[in-house]
Amino acid sequence: RMLKQNGGHVERRADKHDDSGDAAGKCGGANNDAGSPGCGSDDVYGLPSSSSSDENDDAPGEANDEDIAPQTVVLNIENFSKEQRKKVHSVETQCGQVKWRIMVFPKGIAADVPAVSVFVEISNAAELAPGWQVPAFFRLEVVHNDNTALSVRKETEHTYTNLEQDWGFKEVIRFNELKHYLKDDTLTITVTFELLQFSISCCKVSENYDSRKATGYVGLLNQGATCYMNSLLQALYHTPALRAAVFSIPTTEKDDPTKNMSLALQRVFFNLKYGAAAVATKELTKSFGWDANDSFTQHDVQEFNRVLGSKLEEKMKGTPVDGTIQKLFSGKIRNFIKCTHVKYESYRDEEFYDLSLTVKGCKDIYASFDKYMEEELLQGSNRYQAEGFGLQEAKKGCAFLKFPPVLHLQLKRFEFDFERNTQIKVNDQFEFPAELDLDPYLDKDADRSFPNIYQLHAVLVHAGTDVHSGHYYAFIRPTKHNHWFCMNDETVQHASPKEVIRDNFGVGSAKEPYDPFAVHPKHFASAYMLVYFRKVDLDNIAFHMRSSSIPEHLKERFRQERKLCQQQEREKKEAHLYALVRTVTEADLAAHTGLDLVNFDSVRMSFKVKRSLQINNVKNAVAAELHLPVSRVRLRKWRSRTNGTVRPDTVLGEEQEVTDLEKYLSFKWGHVFFVEVTEGPRFLHPADADDHLIFLKYFDVQKQSPRYVGKAYLHRSNKVASLLPLMRRLAGLPSDEQLLVFEEIRATMIDAVPLSSTAKAADLATGDILVFQKLPNNSLQLPTAEEYFLFQHNAVSVRFRPAPDAPPRSPAYPSLSMRLHRCSQPADLLDELCKTVGADPACTRLSVRSDFSGNLEVLKPNFALKNQDILFYEVFGVPIAELETKRVLQVTWLNTDTTAATRHVLYVPRSGTFREVVEQLQPLHPLPQGAEYQLFELANRNSRIRMEIAPNDSLERYTGGVNLCAQEKPQAELRMSKSSVRVQVVHLQVANHTAELFGTPFFIVVKKGCRMVVVKKAAVERLCLVEKDVAGWQLAIYRCRDCSVKFVHEGATVVCVALTTSLHR
Repeated sequence: RMLKQNGGHVERRADKHDDSGDAAGKCGGANNDAGSPGCGSDDVYGLPSSSSSDENDDAPGEANDEDIAPQTVVLNIENFSKEQRKKVHSVETQCGQVKWRIMVFPKGIAADVPAVSVFVEISNAAELAPGWQVPAFFRLEVVHNDNTALSVRKETEHTYTNLEQDWGFKEVIRFNELKHYLKDDTLTITVTFELLQFSISCCKVSENYDSRKATGYVGLLNQGATCYMNSLLQALYHTPALRAAVFSIPTTEKDDPTKNMSLALQRVFFNLKYGAAAVATKELTKSFGWDANDSFTQHDVQEFNRVLGSKLEEKMKGTPVDGTIQKLFSGKIRNFIKCTHVKYESYRDEEFYDLSLTVKGCKDIYASFDKYMEEELLQGSNRYQAEGFGLQEAKKGCAFLKFPPVLHLQLKRFEFDFERNTQIKVNDQFEFPAELDLDPYLDKDADRSFPNIYQLHAVLVHAGTDVHSGHYYAFIRPTKHNHWFCMNDETVQHASPKEVIRDNFGVGSAKEPYDPFAVHPKHFASAYMLVYFRKVDLDNIAFHMRSSSIPEHLKERFRQERKLCQQQEREKKEAHLYALVRTVTEADLAAHTGLDLVNFDSVRMSFKVKRSLQINNVKNAVAAELHLPVSRVRLRKWRSRTNGTVRPDTVLGEEQEVTDLEKYLSFKWGHVFFVEVTEGPRFLHPADADDHLIFLKYFDVQKQSPRYVGKAYLHRSNKVASLLPLMRRLAGLPSDEQLLVFEEIRATMIDAVPLSSTAKAADLATGDILVFQKLPNNSLQLPTAEEYFLFQHNAVSVRFRPAPDAPPRSPAYPSLSMRLHRCSQPADLLDELCKTVGADPACTRLSVRSDFSGNLEVLKPNFALKNQDILFYEVFGVPIAELETKRVLQVTWLNTDTTAATRHVLYVPRSGTFREVVEQLQPLHPLPQGAEYQLFELANRNSRIRMEIAPNDSLERYTGGVNLCAQEKPQAELRMSKSSVRVQVVHLQVANHTAELFGTPFFIVVKKGCRMVVVKKAAVERLCLVEKDVAGWQLAIYRCRDCSVKFVHEGATVVCVALTTSLHR
């Protein structure tokens, strides 16, 4: 235990004693040890309260803030020197739902420590729910008669539990020093007691903690890294006006919650209101189109909030709640520019749904609003182009015309550090109030008919120093009253206003290392989003929403789903009482095309029955399912043979049918029966040991496929040849067709059966399989059933995919899967693949990904196939043998408007020049007389021209190969004069102070010293656009050395130019 004392931290160890005051064990450590009668516990805060019933409209009861304020009790023990009681108690004092009192041991609790012991105990532990935990702080003081500096002052923090109902100090005043603390033989002990809530980032609760019972609310399950989403969803759910609108979005019974975001959100909100445990969000994230990887990735909360709001706004269009998002969250701001020397003003009004406020350098939220509205002076080279007045000095700023009823404030806790080239967290102290007055920030033209005073409703917190890690949780006030809760994923706990506000201002520097198990990790917990409700609109925003506000069809749907879930839970608990019975019919045999008779997992008819039922009950159920009288159905059990096969065996007679199912042999597939059905009113073949039930398969030689065709009864003394007429009839063969017959035992045991042998001589028995076929055609790859099954036994599935870096081809080569012999050599694999895809084996190369390096390696001669192997193949335009003397270049041909047209793979000599490239392009893209080809290499993800390549440049010295572009050289470049200059133009996008290149760059030719307006006009013509298409574009200088960007006016003169899109204002 780490306890703050005298400005430092002292390590404490726990004492033990029983309720009667007798010592239960010794404890080492310092004489001032703090202790408890129970063992130590790390569980933190879970104060239970009255549980809320399912679908209860009434809000759960919580304690008022006044009830949990620090409380002080003074205990006076008179005639202390004559006190004979083992322990003395003070009066009980109520603090929240906890009653506490001082417990003093005048004679101490340990024989080896002659001192007065003082503890504070929870006196109403029996009234609290199981699994309760109460974190508390208390301070005790005993005043010295002569020198107050010698007064005893001790303080400690402790989490009270059912096993540790009291905590304190075994040595407060030694007996030999008592005279200095007794006044008129009275010992006065003062104790101040306070309930605590520790920093939630390291908070633990017991396994038995029930959020619904403790607080009346439930949390959300974390899918891996969705705590940021959970905190925002809780804030949105506890905005009742939005919640009511979400429930009013029309949905139907056919809607799938994994594809319909509205229904998924309605389900989450319904379960948050009525569920007994933490609510799952997987269906909601699936409706966003997320996969498992997205659930383990931290996303930007502000962007997620905007996207979610936009989707909800779209879903609400054309419904009675159309416009709700705008009414709740939309404000209006006016951006203006005022010239200082001429009478000219320009302004533009914009809507906003949230505000991003600066944290760094701002003391509090008001300072951040002041900074938000700071006016910027446009002067010098940055003067404003005023219409009719030219370039003028001006002031640029903003003012608010309207604030929304629900105000979302995003605090800029994360910023980009250009020195470290990464995002960092700004953990500076930033204060925010419980009540926010925004009237001073309204424009003079704004509506001031009501006060814009806001009440804090939610604080979303990030704990940690790293942007991409740490933990997110939220403090929320669900109602208009000052009752706060911490909603930390699955756990919901009571919280104090101090913990909600003051503890989340942020402290210190983000460079301090983050320890999630530190004693005070709140050092790294700071608010990153605030939600305020306007006070005049509270009745319309934070109203109490009753169940009648939820559409009946939604309530019924979610109730049925919950019943189904409860039923599944019951079935899971009662699973040991039931057995799975699979009944195999001839329809199952006919649907099976592989080895053996059936795949038990694909059996169509199965029953879940009690193990105590008799087998004849199963037989009756099968007959009813097949719509047959019971007399036409009989069951055969399956038997495991010594050769490893499982086949139908003897008929279950009347004696076996009255046997309980649990006494019958069960396989790993459950209890399995073969259903034998007679075509007539009764069975012509009795269950005789000499009459064998034989199953027949026909192997189609041409189709290379075996199939089940029927069953036959063969007496042990009859010859196999007696079955030939039936075999021909079942397979649809001529009556004089010559047949070969095999017995299928296993894939490696397909034995030929002489037609002249009897069933006894051929060792045939019930359940055996006979496979028959036409006489073999030796021209086929697998002419007999024996060879077919042997091949299937040795075959493996091989997947072929085009190599990731393979030269592009149109149409592209496909990915495919083939079954091949496991002993196939690389040359055999290559032949089979090329036959299928229509490629030349001489120009094709096979590779496999190395298990060690992860790189592709060419198949070696000793390569051994394994099942589900993935092989990669490349098809080249030249034979592999010639590839060593060639170089592969990928060249993109550009249209006149710089858009990519075609990509070519060219094979050129390694020691040649780029004229070889030009010669190969000529037949592909012929040019008119007098035109020239232009080659250049791109960089920065193909967004900037790295260098131009001349036809006489050496291929041998060229190190690139995949970023080559070719085009017809523009006529402007062919006609360049000495007074002209060639300028490279790139497309630039600036967002969040980060510049990124995109698109295809190009050259333009302009006169030296020309104005930027001329440069812009030339670029627009090169792109085949018109002025209105680029109205929002700006011009900037982009320096390749340091990737810096400097925006310029159209009247400036420059040499290197960049275009930026309208994404940057």
